[in-house]
Amino acid sequence: MKKGVLSSSFFLLLPLFDNLLISVRASETKPQIIFGNVGAAWANITTGSNNVFYSPTGSDLFVSCKAPYPIQWNISGLIAPADIVKIQPPRRNLHENIFEIKTNYFFVDAHNYHGIAASAQVACEKISDHAVRDHFTVFVRGNNPFVEPATKVVTDSKLIPCPTTDPTSPTTLYLKAPNGVDESVVQNAIYNPTEGFHSDNVFNGVYECRKQSSSITITANITGQADPNSDHQFSPSHDQIRVFTDESIELTCSSKSKSIVLVADENSNVSLQYSVDTDKIKTARLSVLENSRKVNIKGKVICVTGENKEVIKEWSYEFIEAPELYLDNFEGEVDCLSTQSPKMVQTVRCRNSMDCQFMDHCFRNASFCNFKKQKQFYATTDTFCWIEKIKSGRACASVPYSHLNGRVQCSVSSLTRKYEFFVALDFLRYSNWKDAPEKELLRLDTVPEVLYTNESTQFFCTGSAYLFADSLSFEIEFKNGTKHLLQDDGEMVNISNPYSENPRKIDEFNVLGVLNINLPIDAVAIHCLAPWWNSTDIMVTSSRFETIQLIAPVMSEESETGTKKIVYKNEPDQRLTCFAEGKPQPSYQWVFRNDTSSEFSKVEDVCPSLTTSIGSTGKGYLEFVNVTEMNSGEYKCVATNNLGSVSRNYQVQVSNEKKPCVEKV
Repeated sequence: MKKGVLSSSFFLLLPLFDNLLISVRASETKPQIIFGNVGAAWANITTGSNNVFYSPTGSDLFVSCKAPYPIQWNISGLIAPADIVKIQPPRRNLHENIFEIKTNYFFVDAHNYHGIAASAQVACEKISDHAVRDHFTVFVRGNNPFVEPATKVVTDSKLIPCPTTDPTSPTTLYLKAPNGVDESVVQNAIYNPTEGFHSDNVFNGVYECRKQSSSITITANITGQADPNSDHQFSPSHDQIRVFTDESIELTCSSKSKSIVLVADENSNVSLQYSVDTDKIKTARLSVLENSRKVNIKGKVICVTGENKEVIKEWSYEFIEAPELYLDNFEGEVDCLSTQSPKMVQTVRCRNSMDCQFMDHCFRNASFCNFKKQKQFYATTDTFCWIEKIKSGRACASVPYSHLNGRVQCSVSSLTRKYEFFVALDFLRYSNWKDAPEKELLRLDTVPEVLYTNESTQFFCTGSAYLFADSLSFEIEFKNGTKHLLQDDGEMVNISNPYSENPRKIDEFNVLGVLNINLPIDAVAIHCLAPWWNSTDIMVTSSRFETIQLIAPVMSEESETGTKKIVYKNEPDQRLTCFAEGKPQPSYQWVFRNDTSSEFSKVEDVCPSLTTSIGSTGKGYLEFVNVTEMNSGEYKCVATNNLGSVSRNYQVQVSNEKKPCVEKV
């Protein structure tokens, strides 16, 4: 999904930033899948241009994919429980314009799971063009040569679904005769090991897939669709159509010899618009008007001949108000709001939108998701939820204490709607990134308004891992307005993207970039660049500052020039003056000792009656109050800043009456 421009002077979207621009034609290149060390447990049984791996027992498999444009994994078929598969967050190298994604399949760790198996095609594809792809196929034999062996029923299908977990032995499709005894081998079907038998025609009858001693029986039915040789054709073939009110229904009807019309019952809430409107072919889209989508609507559409009004096809339709997702951050609940009954809500944990798409198989078979962190939560009981934002209650299905990042399926009256939600930086959940405050998506830690050269300055940038590639980058801006994308050189610039062991990164819920840099004198800003994981767009947050060159402390002549000073008892306004110049302005520390044979100690520790102060011009003062003979001795003023320190010594002699100073502890 294209990301829009965020409304803040600190957050900018830079799709046109020259050195980040990516423009790739599909014909120029395709994604490249790269395998890690493939163990001996895997047999490469490739016969074509793409890799095919098979293992009777399974083993770890580590795979990455790279491309110069946004890519995603598309996994079709059975690939083992979600707990055994880890789709790592996408990465982005802005310097080389490279996108990279990884996935790990821990089949060895799954050996205790009953029925573990795999029969899937894993494709790495361009997000905007699914035809630009690379892929491989993986099989793990498991306990049975077929995936989920069972008796199945299919309707109006050109596929007999009997995928195998073992492609090394042949699979045969048989058609049983009506008497159930005789059978024949189906000759005109092509077998795909991850899907089953395909045909150009719709299957009809009782079929049996056989491999070795195992088999699957599939009953294939054909609905009332007219025969291909009939004068009339129509779609869809079924009579009852039910969709949500924000969806549409496409209806097609045609005749070879007669003029036809589509007639909808009178309903002011719906609209029937034609995309094909000829005498003998009608295709129309039936939809609910936007201002009527909060009500359920029923009706009929009929395809009839234009002359004698002969009914070719009659459809009954029902539009049902779509459920609404509500995230209760205070209670931690995930609520599906709907007035319909019965309702059901299911959630499963996922890491980003690509991972969430993969997790859809959890809703089809929960047994593949109820492990550890991926555990699926669901509720089938209607209840009443308090909606804080409208200060009211609504009928709902609710799952308490669910995941922070997740995929949701709301089911109402046998219809389903899927949503996703993610946790932002302050651990509030959102289903749409546009609803989140900008600082919840990406932020740079605050730095002082004035920074110095000749020393390393550290910048922390944090972003939501659900939205951004796990590879934040930094850019420096100079006084003349030019910008430069920073690269780690190991000396002046050090950039890291720490993993979860860093205390600033919590599991997969945020990504962290750390920049350590010796700033040049003409630097005015550091920008943190967060690539959206599924596009070439960049979100940016900035930190602006003034850069000043460090200057080591130098004692000024305004400090006391004499090495000796006499102070008198009961005389006011007696003090020593110390002044050092430097950037940043040095701080002062006064120390004292009674004689040259002893060590210096902090003045405040040995003579609390003496006080220190800083003047408006940056001078440091040591004030003598209640002077006693014990104040005689050697004093030192130490001026320190980031580059070092400088000092000056003073000999102080007290005149007149001898009276003990506060005793040294």
